[in-house]
Amino acid sequence: YGCTDPDATNHNEFATEDDGTCQYPAAGCTDPAAYNFDSEAEVSDGSCIYSPWTIVDTDCNMTIGIPGDLDIMIEGEAVTEPIWIGVADEDGNVYGSVLYTPGTDEAMAVWSSSLNTNDDGGEDSDAGMEQGEDLNFVIMDGDVQVDAVATYGAGYPGTFSCDGITQIVGLNSSSVVTQSIELDEGWSIW
Repeated sequence: YGCTDPDATNHNEFATEDDGTCQYPAAGCTDPAAYNFDSEAEVSDGSCIYSPWTIVDTDCNMTIGIPGDLDIMIEGEAVTEPIWIGVADEDGNVYGSVLYTPGTDEAMAVWSSSLNTNDDGGEDSDAGMEQGEDLNFVIMDGDVQVDAVATYGAGYPGTFSCDGITQIVGLNSSSVVTQSIELDEGWSIW
């Protein structure tokens, strides 16, 4: 008696009858660079998840609290599945991201521009948020990045601060734009 499955970690080549004791290596994401790295996984199962943006860690960041009950809407529809949320500068460069899962509290690190190193090993002051810069939220809707407007928790700022903290309570992304134009008297569409 013993484990007769050759794929099991405790395979017994002398066993002639399987006794149900076979043990298998823990499967999961084994890449430490992945968002869902599992330190207890022994075998990769192909489940690793990576941010859609390349984020460079610097010497200072701001933490954004994202509650599990975040009111997040895209085109008027509530988000009920995991979705990537990012924070960008005014040029659209993303310096922080998190895979948000409804019902789970999250924290996002948004990185500053100070002491960021470039590919050549030198300092690059352009690779992060500047002190006082507006936090511009983006969402990955499928494989398309869309802008989103954040609603902040009471008393929390919407600008970057090194070692600062803020919290959002809502994100809304909509491509529908309305505009009101005042016309002088006498103008008509017909």
